[in-house]
Amino acid sequence: MRSKRLRNLGLVLLVCYILASCGISVEPRNPDVPVAAPAPTVVPSGRPLEQGAAPPPNSSPAVSGLQFFVVDKLVRATDLDGIDLHLRYVERTAHALVLHLSFYNNRAEDLAYVSGSDLSAARLVGTRTYEPSAHSPSLDTGIDPEGGWLAGGATVGSLTFAGAHGAAFQLLIPGFPELSFRLDQPVAEAPVGPRPPEGVYTYDVEVRSPRLENIVLRVNEVRVEHDALLLQVAFVNMNPSDITFSSTITGHDAVIFDGLWQQYRPAQVEQTLDQGIQPVGDVWGEGEPNTGTLTFPRPVVGDVLLLRFPSYPLVRLPLRAGAEAGIASEADLPPTVVPRPTPTPTPSPTPLSGDELARHEVHEVIEALGRALASGDREQYLAQFAPALRAAQGEVFDRVAVLPITALTLEVGDDEQNGLPNGENEIRGVAAELSYSVREAKPVFTSSLEYTLRREGGIASGRWLVSEVGGQLPFWVYGKTAAKRSGAFWIFYRPELADELPVVEREAQAAFERIDQALPGRAEPVNVMYITASEEEFTSLTQRSAERFLGVALARYHINKRGVTITSQSFYINGAAFQSDPSQDRQQTIAHELTHLVLSPTTMPYTPAWVSEGAAMFITNNFDRDVITDWYRRGGPASLDLFELTGKTSFGEADHAGEETTVEYAYSAYLAKYLADTYGQDTFLAFYDSFAAVPVEVIQSQLPRGEIVSVFSSSMSPIAQKVTPERVQAAFGVDLVTLEREFEEWLGQEVAR
Repeated sequence: MRSKRLRNLGLVLLVCYILASCGISVEPRNPDVPVAAPAPTVVPSGRPLEQGAAPPPNSSPAVSGLQFFVVDKLVRATDLDGIDLHLRYVERTAHALVLHLSFYNNRAEDLAYVSGSDLSAARLVGTRTYEPSAHSPSLDTGIDPEGGWLAGGATVGSLTFAGAHGAAFQLLIPGFPELSFRLDQPVAEAPVGPRPPEGVYTYDVEVRSPRLENIVLRVNEVRVEHDALLLQVAFVNMNPSDITFSSTITGHDAVIFDGLWQQYRPAQVEQTLDQGIQPVGDVWGEGEPNTGTLTFPRPVVGDVLLLRFPSYPLVRLPLRAGAEAGIASEADLPPTVVPRPTPTPTPSPTPLSGDELARHEVHEVIEALGRALASGDREQYLAQFAPALRAAQGEVFDRVAVLPITALTLEVGDDEQNGLPNGENEIRGVAAELSYSVREAKPVFTSSLEYTLRREGGIASGRWLVSEVGGQLPFWVYGKTAAKRSGAFWIFYRPELADELPVVEREAQAAFERIDQALPGRAEPVNVMYITASEEEFTSLTQRSAERFLGVALARYHINKRGVTITSQSFYINGAAFQSDPSQDRQQTIAHELTHLVLSPTTMPYTPAWVSEGAAMFITNNFDRDVITDWYRRGGPASLDLFELTGKTSFGEADHAGEETTVEYAYSAYLAKYLADTYGQDTFLAFYDSFAAVPVEVIQSQLPRGEIVSVFSSSMSPIAQKVTPERVQAAFGVDLVTLEREFEEWLGQEVAR
């Protein structure tokens, strides 16, 4: 028998991706030495600085009393594949040695963030062992730059060791091999290149994308000013006709690497490139350029820059009059310990090549699907599917055309090994990301899809077609779909619900008004709600049992070096459950899930379920007195430990009988009520929000290092148990044990009434 009490849902947590580990923070060991490196006060001419520091003048004599020694040695990290440490040179001052370092991402792919190297634990071994006395600001948060570490990018900085003397040393940095060096190559000044010279540099270079067919990147001009670099680029439609086109790429995605491979992102993007690389309007004319200027900070060093735009090759931009720009070569990339593999020659177009060529051909099919979706080309879209799928896919395509879906894109995963060959004529598990927006709604929604493709007619034909589509399919794939804008909602539903829709609209609006009043200023003006028709599709869309849940709020979390961001806030209502049991309170369910949605900006993947579910139950006034009374009188408090409960970030995942989950929901509801009644609702909500203020280093320290994580549960539990007692103490002035005791005493009085 289904438990009605279990149908008030928990927040389901999904991961976009995690490249995880502990961030780096260097603390000064000598209180008389400032954390910032002494570079800004004793900078010699030509010294390389990290981004944001004052630039040195070019080619001036060295500052008196300073000595410079070239080292130029590299070592590769032992536990961070493809990360190299480069000791470029050493500066000797009257009282210290300053080691000028670069850390390079010489992997083939970008990284969200890395760890494994605690710079506070670095040591310099000479006549004795020295600890770091200072570091440059660029190393404040670790060995990788802010905003993600791009392939070929560098973090440039310095470590200072006060009192270090001698000529022979070993540098010990956790996560890297010992780096031995001698100060036996003196030079007159710091061995760095000049700043980018001021001036205007024009180019005539066009770069084609392997993904955006016939959309050419044209670099027109670089203007270097005193404190800025202005880059003028154009994207040109080189198709033989006008097209409709949209892309998620914008001018904000551009990155410049300087002469030390430091990364720079635009501080300002001209309006023409602010929302995409395509011109404003529905049609992109044949041969029409979309031109815009990107404004970067003036790079620190280098008279040759590199420009990176997603989906385009790296472009080399020499800052010399009359010099030609072009596609960058291996010689333009950072030094590397391990030689880069020789680029594979472009394979001949034959179906008899190996797995790599097969994957390349398969990826081109998915890219063609993406272009057809973006341009609304039904014929080209269906041409990528096996004949048996075309009728169904045609229906799916037509559904999207009449729904309020905008900015629909499909992008194949970047991994060259994306897809598992199954013999010579089939590749399975080709990952792609579908993203879209709903008109007027704020979030960008994403679905991770998986494709299987078969070679039509066997090897002799050589044409690949999609034979299966799986993964996190969007709502409209499961059946005929209608959508209505009603009050504060876009409601997506099945046509068979049309007669009941007016009632749902009234319930949804009443729920919104209730939550908006309880949580003023937090609700978005437009929210997205999906109402499923069958138990099967509810389970497929939410990964929750339709037998036990009336609704689910979904969110996707993205963890990187800056912290946690959230996208894809939406919720699903189990329409079949209300059809089979009309006594269920659908308005209450909508209100509960909407509460999760409204609180999602400060709901973290490590927020304990008793906090998130308790808040939703409290805000919607949903207290199961029978359950909590029966549990308490049977000695329930002795069977439940609040610290252990804190380790759960969702309820019901492993409780197939449902009895434990029922108690956990009721317990959480009354605990939230106790906190709000005792300390005030504003204090309780401030406590709820405080989970979003947990330092990112704490989060990173608990996550698996250097790998992609697809499930949060195991890694989030330790974070929840670590940070929750601190949040409780800060908000309510009691420890977790005291809170549990005082709450259960209050609960005893509550159930005795």
